[in-house]
Amino acid sequence: MKITLDIDYESEYLFWPIYSRDERLLALEMTGCFNSADGKLTVPGDILMSMLTTAQKLTLLDEQIDIIQRKAEWLKLHRFLLVWRIEKHCAELLMASIPRRNAIRALPFVHLEINEAFPHLEEGKGNRGITELSNMFPLWLDNFGSGKVNLKAFHDGLLSYVKIDPKLVWDILSRPAPDMIMDPLLNVMKSHQQGPGVIAKGIDTPEHLKKVHHLKVDAIQGKLWPAIPLHALEQELTPAA
Repeated sequence: MKITLDIDYESEYLFWPIYSRDERLLALEMTGCFNSADGKLTVPGDILMSMLTTAQKLTLLDEQIDIIQRKAEWLKLHRFLLVWRIEKHCAELLMASIPRRNAIRALPFVHLEINEAFPHLEEGKGNRGITELSNMFPLWLDNFGSGKVNLKAFHDGLLSYVKIDPKLVWDILSRPAPDMIMDPLLNVMKSHQQGPGVIAKGIDTPEHLKKVHHLKVDAIQGKLWPAIPLHALEQELTPAA
């Protein structure tokens, strides 16, 4: 999609692998960014989104839904989850459109991801919009531990997976006994119902990978497994015959 502001931008989509503890590919996190026409400037999707009109946001939403639908058979075949990172306004537009909403609900391997700054998340079930979003789709929380949200959403059972902020993960892994910090945190996060799956982000080096295997997290993500552009997705991840 081409977006014209002060500068012309083209949308680009990247897919970040998420691996289970046994290093099996669990999910792909779809994120968007925008590149200037001259290739000199890249803006994260979350930032540029606030500058778009409703019509532009709808066009972008439809582009993302189209990508998901085109990859649906391949994702189902390999049993990969697709984690769709979505900001507040696009989530609202998705929920307000029955055809768009049903198109995604027809693909149960698609989960939605929000971050700690998502408005009113701290209200948990006290916020109708968050509750409806969680009822419609499996909901992931990104960057938990950056200090912007409390545990209400955990306690209310609104989240399917939680990704721990890289800085918090690095701090924990740097300690002599990281499990002494992580185990109580995981107990709090999983204290209600079954509790969400927990993913450690920021696993960027072999040393991080070695240390994180001692923690009771469910999955891992980091620069050890770089993002894959849309055009290379199937070639990179489909096993050779």
